[in-house]
Amino acid sequence: MWHVIPWYGLPWARVAEPRFREQFPHERFTLAKGLQAAGYATACFGKWHLNTNADGNYNSLAPKAAEHYGFDVSTEAVPKVAMEHDRGVTQLTDHAIAFIEAHPSQPWFCYLAHHARHRVLAAPRALIERYRRDGHPQTSLGNAVAMASLEHLDTEICRILRRIDQLGQRERTLVLFVSDNGGVTDIYDPKPQRSADGSWRLGKLPGDLASRPFRAGKGSAYEGGLRVPMIVHWPGALASPRVENGPVHMVDLLPTLLAAAGTRARADYATDGANLLPL
Repeated sequence: MWHVIPWYGLPWARVAEPRFREQFPHERFTLAKGLQAAGYATACFGKWHLNTNADGNYNSLAPKAAEHYGFDVSTEAVPKVAMEHDRGVTQLTDHAIAFIEAHPSQPWFCYLAHHARHRVLAAPRALIERYRRDGHPQTSLGNAVAMASLEHLDTEICRILRRIDQLGQRERTLVLFVSDNGGVTDIYDPKPQRSADGSWRLGKLPGDLASRPFRAGKGSAYEGGLRVPMIVHWPGALASPRVENGPVHMVDLLPTLLAAAGTRARADYATDGANLLPL
């Protein structure tokens, strides 16, 4: 659990963060390295969050360090003005489309980790105003900014799918859309505040992205924190739409995508996940 307990954990729980590694080692195997070895062009755009050094940080993988992790291409962090406008959704989508267009005859792997729908929410002003005119509140659940950011992200994902169609790659392109965690219901200020009776307590900050009907949210081991969508789009392999209710995990994606590419993890790499292709 990495930087979860102080912000989202129950303040009365007798738990503390374990020591953790902040710098992902260059020599470690990655999904991108496995696909690169199989002949794929590889790209990483958006949130990285596996380093706090010159290789990258929370926001991005530094282009000069991309090769160490199996990527041919990455970009600098989204500039502040774009983050404030729409969390960089349009800019990151542009990068992804340009990468796809640059490889019309080579298989490609594009890891696109949008900052949108992650605090702080942002969206184009005109879209926010439209939701306000439609009666959505300024704050709380269903507020205009939250709704606008959701529609904007949907629109940009659709733009990528349309371009894949236009390039004639629809049937043989596997697209996975996933979220990393549930909504934020409770956030605690890690700096204790002294209350009127002299005791120390963690202050509570507003959370406005609840995961109802599931219990609790981000930082919790209940379904509100862990249960998120996984949407798979692969017309050439999936004959008809259906819903699978069995639980799967993010670690399953590495063996699944390598299998889809006709390869497997390096012999010295201990795979935690399961290959989901039979499912």
